[in-house]
Amino acid sequence: MESPTGAFYTLGAQQTFEFPTVYTRQAQVGRAQVTLAQRNQQISRNTVQREVRLSYLALQIAEAQQRQLASQDSLLRTLAAASERLYNAGEVDYLQRVSTEAESRQAANRLQQATADRRAAQARLGLLLGQPTAELATGPDLMALGTVVLPPTNAVAPPIARSCKPIRSWRLLYKTLR
Repeated sequence: MESPTGAFYTLGAQQTFEFPTVYTRQAQVGRAQVTLAQRNQQISRNTVQREVRLSYLALQIAEAQQRQLASQDSLLRTLAAASERLYNAGEVDYLQRVSTEAESRQAANRLQQATADRRAAQARLGLLLGQPTAELATGPDLMALGTVVLPPTNAVAPPIARSCKPIRSWRLLYKTLR
């Protein structure tokens, strides 16, 4: 049997070899892609750590704000009750009683908003840590220190911040991310 071109059908294998520099360039491209992937992985890790740190600090702030507003709400409710008693006794006028009541309601609304903000901060931190249903708390660190102290870095922190110790619970959180 003959092929349409007139030559017999013959079996064979054909393989092409590129010029050696092509293989060298392909190896360089492969190494560059691996390096790029490693850098992207480090960037992603740094981004997650930054987001967790910011979420943790947001939760600390929300908890401190909720504590402060709870105290303020308690004081204003007591003041509103005292104003009501004084109004019934005839010591203060109606305008002062209503004004005190309105301040008390505003404080209650601010407390309610702060509680919602704290829950949102807890949920965000929980999602970042992979525990979306966990009740997360930061402890009394912020209240005890009176300020937020980030871990010192030479690039961002002023000299005074580098001399401060980082928050203990922040260090524990940072260790879990490593």
